Amino acid sequence: MTGTIQGSTTPNIEKETNKFSRIHFVILAFAFFGHAIAALFYAVIIDNPVVARAAYFGLKLFVNTIPLIWFFCLDRQKIRLPSFQSAACFVGLLSGLLIAGSLVFLHGFVLAEYIKIDGLYEKAAVYGLRDHFFWFATFLCVVNSGMEEYYWRWFIFGKFRQLMPVSLAIFLSSISFTLHHIVVLFVYIPDLSMVILFNLGVFAGGLIWAGLYQKFSNFWAIWLSHLIVDVGIMVIVYKILFPLA
Repeated sequence: MTGTIQGSTTPNIEKETNKFSRIHFVILAFAFFGHAIAALFYAVIIDNPVVARAAYFGLKLFVNTIPLIWFFCLDRQKIRLPSFQSAACFVGLLSGLLIAGSLVFLHGFVLAEYIKIDGLYEKAAVYGLRDHFFWFATFLCVVNSGMEEYYWRWFIFGKFRQLMPVSLAIFLSSISFTLHHIVVLFVYIPDLSMVILFNLGVFAGGLIWAGLYQKFSNFWAIWLSHLIVDVGIMVIVYKILFPLA
């Protein structure tokens, strides 16, 4: 059997569950919380910003290798790149534009005056975001969005739907996707109501992208959608960090 980032049809749950050993469940449990743990080191456990960033990216790199370790060492599968599907990618493009446009509109006309940014500039300066915003935004939109889809939709959701009904797999994988965003956002936005609001959006994004992945089984479509949404988010962040630009 060959692993693929394309996805697959929903398997027989009982049959697939029998293929999972204890080590599979342990690794999957760690993978569920792995990025949240990395974020805790970044935001809470380590005080030094330089050390915190190094630990954060080091842990993220390790956690992101878990799907590869699983497929190469446990399942002994080969991973092949997904094919391009124009219809699926059109839906990804459209969904990304709709979500990104909605976010920019909501920020500009509804939420801007309610977002508390006390201390945000100082924290952004400490972590180097204002000095390297273009590179940070490019990495987040292009690379990080793809890594998140690879990790949470292809791997977490892909494995969960082998063990449980698809609707529950979508829900739980979206919870995992949201957890580390909660921790990271607290670093820059120390307002609980705003963190809750923003992470409801993150959770909704997880639901949408997992649903798209279940429907189209195409990695490029959800990556494209996620990338465009992150561009919209970076437009908002730019307006906040550089209000006079």
